Amino acid sequence: MSLSELLDGGGDLATEITAGLAAQGRAEVDRDGRLSGIHGLTLRTTRHRFVHDRRTHHTWCAFDSIGIPAALGLDATAHTDCPTCRQPLVADIVGGIPQRDGPVLWLPTPTGGNLMAEFCAAADLYCSREHLHRRIDTDRADGTVVGLAAAASLGRETWADVVGIDPT
Repeated sequence: MSLSELLDGGGDLATEITAGLAAQGRAEVDRDGRLSGIHGLTLRTTRHRFVHDRRTHHTWCAFDSIGIPAALGLDATAHTDCPTCRQPLVADIVGGIPQRDGPVLWLPTPTGGNLMAEFCAAADLYCSREHLHRRIDTDRADGTVVGLAAAASLGRETWADVVGIDPT
């Protein structure tokens, strides 16, 4: 989508707004100046994604791959991998509810700068607490460890602003 298509009246305002969001790590713009990612979803291929209705949706981080389908109440399957052992991790979500717990999600505390650099780059799903602790000293790092059910609940809060928006 070109930026001029985002707002009635032209692309200058859309370009300015999108540049501000991109500077905060809250949007992506491709080389051609088109919006390519926003609010956790991206057109780029990433290691985090969810599949809904046989379509793959790539996300900025593991939290997005769980939280977005949870917020939208979707039947989906979230896919990522453990950053410690690279084991593929899959979480089935039915009606927005993860169907099991087990893997744990590290949610770093963002400081208000660039969301993608501060939060998304480290918000990962681990196959176990042991694997998380091999990479992150949770006593020293600012953040929270949550299970899939808590991640889904946080996702419903995070994406509450877009639930119910009619895309037409």
